Amino acid sequence: MEEFCEAGDVGCCPDSYIYSSCINAWTRSTEDESAERAHALLERMEEPDTIAYTSVIQAYARSSRRDAAEKAELLLKHMNELVADGSRGVAPNFRTVNYVLQAFARKATFANQYAEKAEKLLSYMEEQYNAGYMELRPTTGSFNLCLKALANSALPDAAQRASVVLNRMHV
Repeated sequence: MEEFCEAGDVGCCPDSYIYSSCINAWTRSTEDESAERAHALLERMEEPDTIAYTSVIQAYARSSRRDAAEKAELLLKHMNELVADGSRGVAPNFRTVNYVLQAFARKATFANQYAEKAEKLLSYMEEQYNAGYMELRPTTGSFNLCLKALANSALPDAAQRASVVLNRMHV
């Protein structure tokens, strides 16, 4: 489609729906480079939205690449920067953040920093929600992913930290 579009056939130019559909396909793929392919499509979009960003972050959360958690975190930071600059339609929601937490939980087995990052990200969600941003209300899944990151880590005080997270949970 892009080739036809570049050749001047504007009726064949992919729109955000086409890009998002392709990103979703790569998100569900089991191929090794699926997250990178989804990310490449995101970068070609004129105006990606929260759904497109979240789908790519989800692809990284499922990825076995060593840098997957960092890439998911960078995309979340980029979304927050866009919002701070006044962009609309790209604000992260609880799903977006939960996929980053999922990526951290997967990588916490290899490095304790991801458990610590998961705790900080959960705190960020709570702060934003308490400040009135309802889309970032932590879910039971948010707390569970943070607890999983702590359980997967080798932090000497992981049990105490998990107890603190558990006590913050609102039912």
